[in-house]
Amino acid sequence: MVPMWCMNLEEALGTLSIGYTLGSSAGPMIGSYLVDFFNYDIMFYVSAGFALASVAILYNVKETLPNPQPFSVKLLRINKTEIFEKTSLRPSIITVLLCFSIGTILTVAPDLSEHLGLHNKGLFFAFFTVASLFIRVVAAKVSDRFGRVPVLLVSSLVLVIALIILAFAGSVEMMMIGSVIYGLSWGINSPALSAWTVDLCSEANRGKAIASMYIALEIGIGTGALFSQWIYNNQASNFKYAFLLPGFFALVAFFLLIKWNKQAKPMQSFSPEIYE
Repeated sequence: MVPMWCMNLEEALGTLSIGYTLGSSAGPMIGSYLVDFFNYDIMFYVSAGFALASVAILYNVKETLPNPQPFSVKLLRINKTEIFEKTSLRPSIITVLLCFSIGTILTVAPDLSEHLGLHNKGLFFAFFTVASLFIRVVAAKVSDRFGRVPVLLVSSLVLVIALIILAFAGSVEMMMIGSVIYGLSWGINSPALSAWTVDLCSEANRGKAIASMYIALEIGIGTGALFSQWIYNNQASNFKYAFLLPGFFALVAFFLLIKWNKQAKPMQSFSPEIYE
């Protein structure tokens, strides 16, 4: 019997991640416009304004925990067992491998845009955002229906295709096609990764499991940004290598998912033991 909270899990997580996608993807586009028409000071002032708006919204939000603890300095002490949720290991590995590409995109795509003659570097992210939001609306429940790993198999392969296109993009049109395909991939795999992580953990450890996955996300983005810039090194001839490396990691994720999919029981069980 599938728990009721799991029935529309990916749809809920997909809706939540829409805000993340809008913020992280629309930010570079809007920031680029603000710098072009005003200056960097205005861009940072607008960013600070959005941050203050979030504080105003959160101020009146009611706590969702049934028995929240009052804040104490003791709560800041973390035991080693609280750092990482072991049930999220496999989703975290896939997250690192796939999120390496995000660091690459954020670091190298603006330079690729300018190299191809598109001076508004934010347009790449505009196409990415629209594609990502579109696929989330159309396929909101896809992994709830077909399973997390099978859906991630498809999205990781689509991610490989997008990165190959970007690696060999010789025109703005080709780059935008790569951006759209990349957005379609992330629109599918982002909520599926979160849902898979939640499936595998106990109800009491959901927060720690999601936090573990986000640690992996930050590691992937950070290493992707570092290594892609090191490979690119402001040399246009190195664009293809900078994009092919995350493509290779996405392909590794694809083959790992194939292996784990063969071990998995039917999706209806939602059993953490199948991935331990």
